[in-house]
Amino acid sequence: MRDAGTPERWEHALPLILAICETPLLAEALADDLESIAIVRPFPAGRGDARGLAANVAPDAVVVDRSEEADELEALDVPLVHVLVDRRVVRVRRADGWHELPNPTASAAAIRNVLLGEIFAVAAHRRSIQPSTDA
Repeated sequence: MRDAGTPERWEHALPLILAICETPLLAEALADDLESIAIVRPFPAGRGDARGLAANVAPDAVVVDRSEEADELEALDVPLVHVLVDRRVVRVRRADGWHELPNPTASAAAIRNVLLGEIFAVAAHRRSIQPSTDA
């Protein structure tokens, strides 16, 4: 999680979301919808080495809209959301594989909800497996 810049408003830092998108409007819509909730950093799809990009940026989650990046990033250890704009479907990569979720309205809000759900689920899991520091 990243520094929120407004500590009085946030107990925790804002998550960083890497949006590797062929459709710039998708990244822009997510950035607008997630304003003050997360930091969305767009990157154009199709430039190669998405795995290296994700490894060096170290995001809390990744959103893609092309199968090439989705396939390349399957082994990532952060939430991966694949938006299939033309099919109005959102896929999420979990430990047991891909899960398809319908998005009939093709709304950024529905994608946001899936994305935040994945980020919060991973964070809750990580907290649950951390050893207690209570003495």
